[in-house]
Amino acid sequence: MASIQKVKVGRHTYYRIVESRRVNGKPRPVLLLQLGTADQLLQRLLTQSEPHLTVRSYQHGDVAALQAMADRLDLVALIDRHLPSSRRPLSLGTTLLLAAINRAVGPCSKRGWAAWAQRTSVPHLFALRPTALTSQYFWAQMDVIAGPALEAIEAELTRKVLQQFALTLDTLFYDTSNFFTYLASTNTRLELAQRGHSKQQRTDLRQFSLALLVAREGQIPLYSYLYEGNKVDATPFPDSLSAIRQRVEQLVGQVEDLPLVYDKGNHSKATQALVDTLPVHYVASLVPTPHPDLMAIPTEA
Repeated sequence: MASIQKVKVGRHTYYRIVESRRVNGKPRPVLLLQLGTADQLLQRLLTQSEPHLTVRSYQHGDVAALQAMADRLDLVALIDRHLPSSRRPLSLGTTLLLAAINRAVGPCSKRGWAAWAQRTSVPHLFALRPTALTSQYFWAQMDVIAGPALEAIEAELTRKVLQQFALTLDTLFYDTSNFFTYLASTNTRLELAQRGHSKQQRTDLRQFSLALLVAREGQIPLYSYLYEGNKVDATPFPDSLSAIRQRVEQLVGQVEDLPLVYDKGNHSKATQALVDTLPVHYVASLVPTPHPDLMAIPTEA
């Protein structure tokens, strides 16, 4: 924090603005501006005309923090290693990073992408013209990205995050949810967006579903799986179990000592039989109504 400091030189007293900073580990006043004597400062205040300033405010902190974390992980280069070179000014890795930052700090449609960027420090941090961030630009970039490449990116990024932050995998949590979209009902090209049981009570809209595996420490995502919005949660669980085992073995080499926690929405006799054959511990919830004998036990017992 800046402060005004009085300094006596000979018979004269001067004023200056300083800020306390650490120099070689010790706090020292660092000069920011010389104000002169009290008379000189008074004269400047009385005679200086009213400045005409134009001030613009930009959203910066969260955008800069996310960019700094991406730089620490070398995220753009990591993504670009798995994707073809872009013929456009931004690489595919940069485009995906911008989309992720937007989703984190100000989610909007890709049509609103440019307007959002203009209100932030994105143009300065990424040296780009925000007007170039059109929805057509984004979708043209996405057209060359294949599903297997995204899976490879996810696997490498997960491994890098665990290594960089020295995270310990001791418990795994698995859950599913769905998210409604505003995709038109007449758009028949998409298979993921379907009408189903909406957890957000938007049965009027098409939705997609997401299964996610996270670590206990930091809730870091380890595996994700997208599936059709009209499928019940238990349907993708067998496929997820195989992928989870493969991903965890890639990360830590074994799964025997890792408990997996999941809820009753993933239960069925077939999936539970599959879980019982795997070398994993698990914690799961049950619907209480089929177990009156357990429900009859008093809580204090």
